Amino acid sequence: MRFHATSFFLLVVGTGAALLGTAPEASARTNCPGLRAVNRAPVIVYSTNGVRCRRVFSIFGLQIGIGGGGFCPDTVTVTPAHRECESFANSNTDCEPVASVEVRVRTCTCVTQSYPDLGVSEAECSCIYSGSAGMVWDHETIACGPRPGGIG
Repeated sequence: MRFHATSFFLLVVGTGAALLGTAPEASARTNCPGLRAVNRAPVIVYSTNGVRCRRVFSIFGLQIGIGGGGFCPDTVTVTPAHRECESFANSNTDCEPVASVEVRVRTCTCVTQSYPDLGVSEAECSCIYSGSAGMVWDHETIACGPRPGGIG
């Protein structure tokens, strides 16, 4: 039977914990600020700069642009749904970061859809991923302090 250093460490720690009356995983955090993670909805920000996508009619080869198309912003920034830490009366809990999520930037342009049989072209706004505007942390609520059942 081969004995690994990790097994020896666990045996020593487990034996020491048994002598002290607590298991290693039963050590509880005692500094609980009463924080909890709160859901945040996604946030979409449209830039104020952009163009109006227009409809164009072609009559005998002459193109006539008319209004009525929608506004197409230069960029759209999307912050995904995530959880943030907030202070509430929530005893024996804390809030910790678990992952970072990307804030994405999309670049938008008017894309023309042509209908030659009707002599009409219509432009619609189309946005594609163009990069990151940074990261936000996603958090979770964790229990701390005395645990139910008298452990910790």
